[in-house]
Amino acid sequence: MKKAGAAVIQDDDDDVDLDAIKGKKAGAASTRRRTEATALGMKDFSSSLVMKPDQVSRPVWVCPDGHIFLETFSPIYKQAYDFLISIAEPVSRPPLIHEYELNSESLMSAASSGLTPQVIVTTLERISKNQVPQTVKVLIVEWTSRHAKARLVLQQNRFFIETTDEDVMMALLRDETIRTARVHHDPSAPEAAGLLPVMRPARSSVPTWERGDAANVALLNAIDRDDEDDGPPGEEAAAAGHRQSHSFEI
Repeated sequence: MKKAGAAVIQDDDDDVDLDAIKGKKAGAASTRRRTEATALGMKDFSSSLVMKPDQVSRPVWVCPDGHIFLETFSPIYKQAYDFLISIAEPVSRPPLIHEYELNSESLMSAASSGLTPQVIVTTLERISKNQVPQTVKVLIVEWTSRHAKARLVLQQNRFFIETTDEDVMMALLRDETIRTARVHHDPSAPEAAGLLPVMRPARSSVPTWERGDAANVALLNAIDRDDEDDGPPGEEAAAAGHRQSHSFEI
């Protein structure tokens, strides 16, 4: 039996709910659109990004997957660009919006140039329209902590392993292969003896993303004052330049 204008069709065996059928079709269509967008590389972070009240004055979006988008028409584009190319890998750079990606290689390069995780996160917070996702902060800390902790230095035809982290130094000295290769000038000296202190000079110039005309620097400073927990990256980077290093010969 059928009733005109009703949402339910009654048969001898069961009832069919037309509204439920329409809902299922709409849900299937939405799922299909999301699947197609994913296949094309498109992602929707509109529900996960927490925008800042003054986001109009900031030039960057930082997405949870590590992708960063930069507005080229921003007044502080040049400073933001100089910073992003020092920590991220360019993906595409059309006229209006640039895309970058944070990955282990780009962050390793940033760490080797002296940028700390705190400097990277703080500067991203200053220029980002949205709050930097926690997943991105975790990745920055993890990737930078794995790289650039120690390096091999050649001085006067002699090789030295150098690091500013005492824990990393002692871990290296406990490694059987490195311990065997280490040059002992005094065989009777204790394990930690022979470590050579090295003072790296402070950076002589301000980071490029802190440069620019007075208006742009003032805008960056105004953004910085809005972020109570943020600190100026220049000071922290300079402090990193004063940290004492130790090395041993191999």
